[in-house]
Amino acid sequence: MMLSMGTRIAILVALSIPGSFFIGIIALYFMGITLNIVVLFSLIMAVGMLVDDAIVISEYADRKMICGMDKVEAFHTSVRDMFYPVLSSTLTKLAVFFPLLFWPDTVGKFMQYIPITIILTLTGSLIVALVFIPTLGAIFGKPSITSKKEIKKMSAIESGEIKNAGPIIRAYTRMLEKVLDHPKKFICATVFVLFSFSVLYFTFGPGVKFFPKVDSDNILISVKAKESLSAKERDLILKEVEERILSVEKEIHVSYARSGAFSDNVIARIQLELMDWRFRRKAKHILNDIRSSVQDMKGIIINVQEEKSGPSADKPIQINLSGSASNLNLAAEKILKIMDQPSSGFINIQDSRSAPEIEWNMSVDKSKATSSEVSVATIGDFIKMVTNGVLIGKYRPNNTDEEIDIVLRFPRKDRNMKTIDNLFINTVNGPYPMSNIVKYAPEKKVNKLNRIDGLRTVTISADVDTGYLVDERVKFIQNSIAQDWDKGVKIDFKGDKEDQQKSGAFLLKAFILAITLMILVLVTQFNNVYHTFIVMTAVFLSTTCVFFVFFLIQQVFVVVMCGVGIIALAGIIVNNNILLLDAFHHQIKVHKNDIKRCVINAAISRVRPILLTVATTVLGLIPMITRLNINFFTLQITYDAPSSQWWVDISTTIASGILAANSFNFILYSCVACYAKTRKNLT
Repeated sequence: MMLSMGTRIAILVALSIPGSFFIGIIALYFMGITLNIVVLFSLIMAVGMLVDDAIVISEYADRKMICGMDKVEAFHTSVRDMFYPVLSSTLTKLAVFFPLLFWPDTVGKFMQYIPITIILTLTGSLIVALVFIPTLGAIFGKPSITSKKEIKKMSAIESGEIKNAGPIIRAYTRMLEKVLDHPKKFICATVFVLFSFSVLYFTFGPGVKFFPKVDSDNILISVKAKESLSAKERDLILKEVEERILSVEKEIHVSYARSGAFSDNVIARIQLELMDWRFRRKAKHILNDIRSSVQDMKGIIINVQEEKSGPSADKPIQINLSGSASNLNLAAEKILKIMDQPSSGFINIQDSRSAPEIEWNMSVDKSKATSSEVSVATIGDFIKMVTNGVLIGKYRPNNTDEEIDIVLRFPRKDRNMKTIDNLFINTVNGPYPMSNIVKYAPEKKVNKLNRIDGLRTVTISADVDTGYLVDERVKFIQNSIAQDWDKGVKIDFKGDKEDQQKSGAFLLKAFILAITLMILVLVTQFNNVYHTFIVMTAVFLSTTCVFFVFFLIQQVFVVVMCGVGIIALAGIIVNNNILLLDAFHHQIKVHKNDIKRCVINAAISRVRPILLTVATTVLGLIPMITRLNINFFTLQITYDAPSSQWWVDISTTIASGILAANSFNFILYSCVACYAKTRKNLT
């Protein structure tokens, strides 16, 4: 900024940052919103955008001062000439974030601070740019160029005398002149290339995921076993698990363990709080070590997972199977068999069915019991004596008000199923073997039944191993069961897949609404549909350029973060076309019917402010893209902190889209504007 527009103008522009932050943070305070991690990122993201208005006002005034205008008059002229372009630019940026305020569900509650913070700070930046910057500029303003040679170059841009401009501007002008001889060819070629790369990205790209994975500070371990274990047995199992995970003891800050009765057959839970991320390995490596240390324990199921951060589901893979009991078990076994395959990418697999236990089913031959004149109640009492006993009375001691049951049952050594085979019952015909009346058989014990929407349901859930995507694994399951799936069993994919679909659907609607609002703003300013179309070509350019860059660098598309990034990018990139079209309006008044000359002069006159706004936006996001954190108080630089991992994808989306889209837009805009067959379309 200082190299391009001098120290004083650079300071004026820089002052817009604390000024806008002050207005935005005061508004957040009165709204009762604290400075959480999402708000702080939003402020970082806004830095590059909120200086755009100040740059446009200051750069225009600087050009006027270089051409000889007084500083007071220069800033007054800047506000007068650039008021509507700056207002429209800010309104289009506000328009793209406005629909995000209505994001539903947990994801919306998590992400809502981004649109709130950016809308408030951008509103503050508009006030600062139109009120405070011109006021301060009229007092402290000074032209950035005093050399006669440089003044001549700047004046050449202002007047359109390209031969006196700098070498970069002259080269850009020559390129425009050649391309504008065949604008239709360049437009078609650009659209074909960008659209083709977008198709290639979604066809052969690295895939899609719901939310970025962030290194966690906590690990959760749950131990599952049959519910009939005693408290002592559960405690012994927990103690053995704790001893086995001591291999990573040096990387654990605090551990908390508890045994008892939990839901879903869980008999014990262990929570590990890891050391600070700077003094340990990544959580995924610690997880692998813990899993390896407990994987050979028999008779129990141990799930080891990171504590989930953000709005992601507890388990990224969740499958609901609904149908009849017999069909459900077969379908569940089929899904589990697919997920248990080597290198399938699924870990911590579990289902909602009861733990594998048996129960004895007793059946009484009522005809034989009737012929022997033995009641079913009597037979039941004998069976109870083998199990929990028969209540024969109650007794209340002198020192208490509570009664104690008096229970009759066989000695401990006889409390088994063989005793039933050896029992005889007194009948009218004498002793009669109970084994002739009672038959028993083992059956699988069912402790619970789950129903969803009135249908019996089994839920299968799992985590996805490192290097695999949820969307890819869901498609793997769908393809594996496509051939011979039982039509009587309904399968429904929940978890991240469902959240991804909901968020994707909302973001698409938000994108369409944002475009509609931008069109309303532009039509209001230009009162011309064709002008609005020219400006809105930037939206196609910005969106397809993101996919173009992502395909080249093989970047995974994160639905939430990249979706928000594309929406934000649409509002940012449109601003450049607004500036170019406004400059064209000024040129058309001078050069009348020479549309080509008007387009070229408009383009070169806006090169500097556009490049400056692009540079500030990208530079503001570089720390997030590179995952660098600089502590200016201790001068300590850290890399890949968990807090920075949240925002890599959205920052990469915006920065890559801005750089690629503007590279095309400097030529594409001119071609679209020049393609008009008559001047009537452009005036």
